[in-house]
Amino acid sequence: MAEPDDGDLHALEAKFEAGDYRAVRDGVAKILASADASDATKAAARELRARTEPSRAQIALLVVAALLVLAISAWAVATHGPGTRRSTVTPPRPVEHVR
Repeated sequence: MAEPDDGDLHALEAKFEAGDYRAVRDGVAKILASADASDATKAAARELRARTEPSRAQIALLVVAALLVLAISAWAVATHGPGTRRSTVTPPRPVEHVR
């Protein structure tokens, strides 16, 4: 992906493999702002930055999971929360001890 003589891009690839995506995004911004970088280096930097961004499927799954948690929480509060009557639960009878 990188050109053999481009040390900055190789360093960014190493940071990407290490999981330091913030440093990758900052480094890509510097490469894209640089006038010295070739078009191939800028294209490789853009591709590396795209690999750090979430996909549409990941975002959709996150939204679905959040909506599911909200729906289950709302149902639980509505059916078991304060102020609800539970007709199926009867209080225990007091025990009378006779001597």
